[in-house]
Amino acid sequence: MSPGLAGVLNLGDTIDGRESLAESLQDLEEMTAVFDALGPQLPILHVIGNHDLRVPRQECLARLRLPAPYYRHPLGPGWRLLVLDTTQLTSGSGWEQ
Repeated sequence: MSPGLAGVLNLGDTIDGRESLAESLQDLEEMTAVFDALGPQLPILHVIGNHDLRVPRQECLARLRLPAPYYRHPLGPGWRLLVLDTTQLTSGSGWEQ
């Protein structure tokens, strides 16, 4: 963990979303390795971006260790971060119809 670093907030589009699923999965694997290298004590908060959905939604959530695409996280006394899923509700987005 870097000195003075309290956490990481990834604002989405963790990957570029390449043409094939295999390439997108490889990119996601490489990015999660970067986050993992920061250490297990450092809070890493993710937001799902539209490019991330080149990987199936449930698999993306699992690899980013997210129980849901939206959540809240306490930041300190009187503060909390609300993370919303702003990806489109269209076919192909992974949302059930």
